[in-house]
Amino acid sequence: MEKFFFRLAAIATIVFLQAYFFASFSFQGCVVSFALMAAVAWTIISGFEKAWVYAISLGILVDLLAFDAVGKNAILFIFAVYIVSFISRRLLIESQGWSFLLVFLLIISVTFFNNFLVINFFSWQGGAVEFFSGGMASFFKGVLTGSFCNIITFYFLYWAIGRMEKRLAFYESAVNIK
Repeated sequence: MEKFFFRLAAIATIVFLQAYFFASFSFQGCVVSFALMAAVAWTIISGFEKAWVYAISLGILVDLLAFDAVGKNAILFIFAVYIVSFISRRLLIESQGWSFLLVFLLIISVTFFNNFLVINFFSWQGGAVEFFSGGMASFFKGVLTGSFCNIITFYFLYWAIGRMEKRLAFYESAVNIK
């Protein structure tokens, strides 16, 4: 039960940072997808079986706090988490020496996937027309700058979530003598 509240506090912190801090500031045109990177980090650390719950809760809470259509980010996060899980389990990200490059490419592809779906499927103001009629250069510039910020964010969140999960696993395996 304590693990549940600890993870809930971590999810709430991530969502508040995404909705109120990172959404308000863009760093040289780079908007950080903090919640998406947290879902990806949880997937690599815990696997899809545990991470999908975190991805859905992160997506729904981000939508609620951003006053957006509820479920949009949850769908995007689930697709991204599934893709990352599929690739990471087949290529064993945790044990390979070249995992840094693979994670780098995964973050770029997840950022591309997220931006593409947001522009083409979730933009209600003609986003698909803008994308295919000349907005591609600006789209790819946004993907590259977003990927750079997301890679830095991912490695920080991977470290923080990995540390949290190891600490929770340690407390779970501790023997309680009464």
